[in-house]
Amino acid sequence: MAATTITWPICRATWAIPAASPDRQLTLRLRTNLRLVDLAAVCKPERSWRGRLDKLLSESIEQLAAINESITQHYFSHADVSRRLASSVGRPRCE
Repeated sequence: MAATTITWPICRATWAIPAASPDRQLTLRLRTNLRLVDLAAVCKPERSWRGRLDKLLSESIEQLAAINESITQHYFSHADVSRRLASSVGRPRCE
């Protein structure tokens, strides 16, 4: 039996499945939160202060930091190992 090939274009959103990497899940969560927020309501001042906007921005910054940490762990964790290996090269062996 011949293998079936997919000929239609794959949807861009397929990367957002639950099995996606943690950084992609975090990015999707942030993007969704920002798209769903009612900016007019959030930006409306409350007693000359925009508390809801401040909260939204604070949460977004925290989520960006989590995305940064996830990306760093996933894509750059080998850099620390490489540095340790490079620093051990050329050291005299203890025999």
